[in-house]
Amino acid sequence: MKVAIAGAGYTGVRLAQLCRRQGLDVFAMTRSPGQQAKLAALGVSCELLDLDAVPAPALPVAALAGWSVVYMVPPPDSGATDLRMARFLAALAAQSGPPDNLVYLSTSAVYGDCHGRSADETTATRPASDRGRRRLDAEQQVLDWGQSHDVPVRILRVPGIYGPGRLPLARLAAGATVARDNGNPRPGNRIHVDDLCGACLAALTYTGDHQVFNVGDGNHASMGEYFRRVAALAGLPPTTGRRFRWKTVGGSSPTYGRCNSAATRRPPMFRPTRWNACGAASRHRRLRRAATDGEKPGVSSKWPQRHIHRSTKRRSRRVRPRRSVR
Repeated sequence: MKVAIAGAGYTGVRLAQLCRRQGLDVFAMTRSPGQQAKLAALGVSCELLDLDAVPAPALPVAALAGWSVVYMVPPPDSGATDLRMARFLAALAAQSGPPDNLVYLSTSAVYGDCHGRSADETTATRPASDRGRRRLDAEQQVLDWGQSHDVPVRILRVPGIYGPGRLPLARLAAGATVARDNGNPRPGNRIHVDDLCGACLAALTYTGDHQVFNVGDGNHASMGEYFRRVAALAGLPPTTGRRFRWKTVGGSSPTYGRCNSAATRRPPMFRPTRWNACGAASRHRRLRRAATDGEKPGVSSKWPQRHIHRSTKRRSRRVRPRRSVR
């Protein structure tokens, strides 16, 4: 499989490293010369692509036919439509042949504020912000394009991304306050960057009928609980006080609901590790390594990863003692 990454930022670089470790051909596109140099140092071929340029640019490769494309470019900062997606799809259509498939990284913000309720792929999308509406517009664009060009499309709705270099350690070390839960914590949704990369590759090889998937680490801890956990693992004493803005962490806007995946209740896109004590330890160890910067970039964890919101833990049945018959 040959993988082309459009938008090689934080997650794109990690995905490129994963592809190289698995022996896959990988090609990246970015608008940042700094990211281009970083990828070149890792041995990844990368070309510059600015989707804000006027007139709309052509793709830096002659043809992506036979490639699997992962699109990670964020939408513009204003408006209700994603013009970058429109330009990218127009450039794809102008090539001699379409790619084999296309995976788009959207966001759980398309659900809007769920007021703590659970949300899966069957939940109606009601984005409460222009950013969420731009993401939803991009989803519809790529679905329509895939249908008209007979290209399989998979959409991963991604929550906040954490990992090495993407934790609020500097703010916590500087004495920043942690949000209060006030007895009514709002559930959150997050995913480790390496789990997200694994989900991207799994989506590229998925041959089922589902097109939209919620992805996450399965832990719906509130923002305050998450920050206190990071502080504890990093050895930083947190203080309680004002509420953090989500953008200070880095990642997607909060949905304030439990994003789960209904699609995995049918034949799953990828089978998660059985949810047991080892799986619970995995999530905490991965967070601890990220919090202490002990997890080296590009080195896959040996602990099991959960790519999909699905708990397979079996509830233990309570065995009642038999009454003695006299």
